[in-house]
Amino acid sequence: MMNFSFWDIILILIVSLIVFGPNKLPDVAKSMGKGMAEFRKMADQAQSVYKKETDSLKNEVEDVTKEPDAEPAKELNDKKDKKDDKIEEAKNTNN
Repeated sequence: MMNFSFWDIILILIVSLIVFGPNKLPDVAKSMGKGMAEFRKMADQAQSVYKKETDSLKNEVEDVTKEPDAEPAKELNDKKDKKDDKIEEAKNTNN
């Protein structure tokens, strides 16, 4: 957030008073307040959506890293079993 000193605020008020006049100044302040509130609301919504999406992606990554990929392990076990079978056949053939 911006840090304004006392004199910065006084200068802004004086310039605003000169530019808008004393009659319009309350309306301008009201409009600026509404605009700031709307901006904060939109920023909060954007932050919420961003957090939701990043949390979703984070959970997906965690799920993928936690679950071992069964398909490559199954293929390796199948190949090992086939070789073991061939070794047994070769042993039986030589006897």
